[in-house]
Amino acid sequence: MFEFHGWFALLDSTYESDDLKILGIVVRLKEQIERLGWDGSVSAEVRGMNGTFFLFVHGNKNRRGVIGPELDDLLAFVAAEAPGSYGVMYWRNMEDSNDFKVRVLAPGRLVDHPDPFLSPVVPTIEDEDGEPAEVGSAEATFWDQRFRTYSQALRKDVDNEEASGSEER
Repeated sequence: MFEFHGWFALLDSTYESDDLKILGIVVRLKEQIERLGWDGSVSAEVRGMNGTFFLFVHGNKNRRGVIGPELDDLLAFVAAEAPGSYGVMYWRNMEDSNDFKVRVLAPGRLVDHPDPFLSPVVPTIEDEDGEPAEVGSAEATFWDQRFRTYSQALRKDVDNEEASGSEER
């Protein structure tokens, strides 16, 4: 499986952006995305938000195939044409490794880094059988505890609502 998810702020300079120049870059980038003709399992879109344009990329394919090189070319285009751009993309190619990588775009450079959060995939997010990993109570993190507390409160609310609903009948 080849999956990727990322965002990139599009800036023509690290100092001051030229609105007309960035609009030209956005138009060319949208044309390039349209030429890719990606299907529903991969996407790339440019959206303006609060005066800044962003490129969002997402995908989940069985194999890296032609999508991988097309994605590489798309990001290289951004790095070259909009050298003030920055952003991150998480990706993994299960055919090559058990780890996610983080592709970082920082002014004019694309660099892959090892991911410290979700890697190694087994046992961090999956067990040996491909099932979600179970978190032991001794190793539970702050967020695991928060999720458990929230889930218990939701179950209690649902139970109370069901009990009060049966009394009204």
